[in-house]
Amino acid sequence: MTEYQFDFQRKRAEQEHAQQEHSQQAGARDDVAATRAMSPIDDELNGVWQTRPMPTERVLPDQPTVPIVHDFAQTQSMPAIAGQEPQRPQARLEEPTQVLFPQPATANEVSTGGDDDEATQVMPSAGPQASPSAEVTQVMPATAQTRPGPAEEATQILPTQSAADAAYAAMPTRPIARPIAQSPAAGRTRPMPQRPQYAPQPAPQQPQSSAVAQPFPNAMNTGDESMPPSSASAAAPARPRRRNWFLRGGKHGFLSFWLWLVTFALMALMSIRFIPGLDMDGRALPELIAFLPVAGVISAGIAVLAFWWRRWLLTAVSVACVVLQFSWHMGYFIPAAQLSSEARAAVAAEPVATDDAYARIMTLNAREGKADAASIVQLVTDEHVEVLALQEVNDDLLQRLSDAGIAKVLPHRVVGESGNSDNGGVNVLYTKASMSRPSSNLLRIETSAMSAGTVTMGGHQVRFVSAHPNSPTRGKQGLWGAGLGTIGDLKDYDWTYVIMGDFNSTWDHPRFRELLGDRFVDASEQAGRGYHFTYPSNVEVHGVTVPSVIEIDHIIHDKGVTMGDLTTVTVPGSDHKALLATMQVD
Repeated sequence: MTEYQFDFQRKRAEQEHAQQEHSQQAGARDDVAATRAMSPIDDELNGVWQTRPMPTERVLPDQPTVPIVHDFAQTQSMPAIAGQEPQRPQARLEEPTQVLFPQPATANEVSTGGDDDEATQVMPSAGPQASPSAEVTQVMPATAQTRPGPAEEATQILPTQSAADAAYAAMPTRPIARPIAQSPAAGRTRPMPQRPQYAPQPAPQQPQSSAVAQPFPNAMNTGDESMPPSSASAAAPARPRRRNWFLRGGKHGFLSFWLWLVTFALMALMSIRFIPGLDMDGRALPELIAFLPVAGVISAGIAVLAFWWRRWLLTAVSVACVVLQFSWHMGYFIPAAQLSSEARAAVAAEPVATDDAYARIMTLNAREGKADAASIVQLVTDEHVEVLALQEVNDDLLQRLSDAGIAKVLPHRVVGESGNSDNGGVNVLYTKASMSRPSSNLLRIETSAMSAGTVTMGGHQVRFVSAHPNSPTRGKQGLWGAGLGTIGDLKDYDWTYVIMGDFNSTWDHPRFRELLGDRFVDASEQAGRGYHFTYPSNVEVHGVTVPSVIEIDHIIHDKGVTMGDLTTVTVPGSDHKALLATMQVD
């Protein structure tokens, strides 16, 4: 085969292939068009393919809405007048005639046709949305019989209808143009049914008194306008039910885990408070117990976070811890006794009277004599202090105090004995009024000796004591407990005592509460003015001042004395704050 012949056959094959593809595409387009069109049926009489219409409705004057169903299997034609025998159409149908919305006419109006011997009858359209001008003109064949008058009702024989057709008949429709199939041989016309097409429009507002029943009262609104929604489905959709905030699940599980750990540690610390003697075992336990008031604040914070994060069990446990700690420290917030207005006026008067039953008192740990003497004298002068108790005092501080003029405001003093067991220095007691029965070593104790003196106040003898037991450092827990026990022995003496100093213990230590017994009370715990933290003071870490979080400086007294107006003041050079109070002898 030559190259020319090969090239000719190749081009011919390509042309045939292109024609074949073009034929397939044309056939596919015809199939699509045929599919989109309504399904055809074979007319039994003439074999002509016609488009199969869907039944529509036809409304007669003063008659209920009913559909016209055409049974093409029987090809029955609708008679024009009741009683006339139906006639079968000829084998061939002419082109349908379509009449679109003629001029409005009155109901039951009949006009005589022309040469075609046809009558035109005007019938109003059905449906609640039909207007007076929206009428359908339908060509009906004329007969020899007399047409009914305006007062008479036209009788129409309709074919049998099914349930589905009845459902379509009950729905509101809009008038549409329908083609009219003519049968010239029979001399009359037959309407060609067509599938109804409804334009999108809002549902009409039906009055409550309307007797028209909805065709599908329980139908859901699916978007098909042939099925109007019922009143229930037309209502606004129900809002999704939101879960209650209190019943929703918790959040922040990882953080809650750590809050549980802290809560367990606080509960273990709170349990130590009930075990007598356990605060003397090891160094850590006495120091940890001193932080119980801070633990109450932490428990309150945990309770707030747990409630906010919906951790209900943790919230309940934290609240229980807060309630329990509040019951322990209730006296810090609810005062047991109140000072009289006379006491407040007496301590504020100038000059200060020394023969009344009121006095302003003060205690301060001088931090091994490093406290600023001038600040101490100035504070005593400003606060009208009549009794001053100092701890950890050395000779240098005593000299500086004398130089600052302490003798002008507090001329009387008692200095404790110095010994090998001094706890950072000696204890000193200053008074404005003269003292009787002074003592530089009130009781033998394995710590700094207690200095004491008796002052007459309002005719009562009050015994003032400056005390400073050992701190519970490593190896000295026994001396700390013994010192508190020795101070507690003063309960056996018949005096009205006011004991001031650095006790190195808090209200929560079992040893301190044992010291108080049923005779002595702590002034801060009875005043109802909150906590009076005195340690640490003047301490900075990386330039940040550490707040005072422990209350180890106390004023304890007999129940015959009332204390109030407690306050703390920072003194330069000391690691403790000064604690001041106003006393009243009852």
